[in-house]
Amino acid sequence: MTASQPSCRHPGPLPEGEGKKRVRKLTDVEAIRTLLETQRAYAASAFGYLEPRLYGRTEWFEGLAGDARALLLMVSGNAGGLMYAQGAPEALEPALDGVKPFRRSYFTFEAAHEGLVRARFILRGIQHLTRMQVNGDRFLPVESHAVPLGPGEVDRINDLYAIDSGAWISRRQLGEQLYYGLWQDGRLVSVAGTQSISRSNRVAVVANVMTHPDYRGRGLARECVGALTAALLEQVKDVVLNVAPENTPAIRVYQRLGYQEICHLAEGWAFWRGKSWWDRFLATAYDWLGR
Repeated sequence: MTASQPSCRHPGPLPEGEGKKRVRKLTDVEAIRTLLETQRAYAASAFGYLEPRLYGRTEWFEGLAGDARALLLMVSGNAGGLMYAQGAPEALEPALDGVKPFRRSYFTFEAAHEGLVRARFILRGIQHLTRMQVNGDRFLPVESHAVPLGPGEVDRINDLYAIDSGAWISRRQLGEQLYYGLWQDGRLVSVAGTQSISRSNRVAVVANVMTHPDYRGRGLARECVGALTAALLEQVKDVVLNVAPENTPAIRVYQRLGYQEICHLAEGWAFWRGKSWWDRFLATAYDWLGR
């Protein structure tokens, strides 16, 4: 990350007497929420795991180093787990070393964390992304013919994603999330959806934006994202999305809707190297089998 790039970190002061380098488990939801709020736009997807139906699958840890703080989230799943990190790298270090991570997880971390993470995990399929954010004060509405999509359109949506997106959604996701799409010539040609909506924390994450290759360059993605953003801002305070930093056309589309670049992050599969030869063997095996 260069000096001109925005930072994800906004660490707060530590309570007096808590400056030693250490890690502690957090169980108080309000204490976790307070830490997430220090990096609200970056932490948007993590807020969803405070919801009662998901909270039981989570473990939260705070890393402490001097005046620096970090947060590590671990979410159990059927195929390994999910991990999320935020905060100062020097505070994340004791958190990563003081817990036993999943052997295989999908890990989201700040750009500044990558060196720490690579030293402890074999990383595969890492995406480097720019986080963008908009709220009601900055949003620039656009005239749009995009319409809401429901569970009945799941096959059409997945047919579109199958062309080159790699995304796949279920009927349940369509029932829980918001999706908007544009139809032309009797087929769905552009779509934008959400990864998560935390109404209690008033934040949502836009994801899975795609336009059919034959219909690109016509402003359809802007219409879909614009309609979706407008609908989300009726329910939440902040809306965020990720975009590849080299995807200049998409960044310009989002900027025209009022989105602003907030920070840089990375995410992908992580295989824990562990502390023994057996751990390292399993990490290498998981990585090899997943290729």
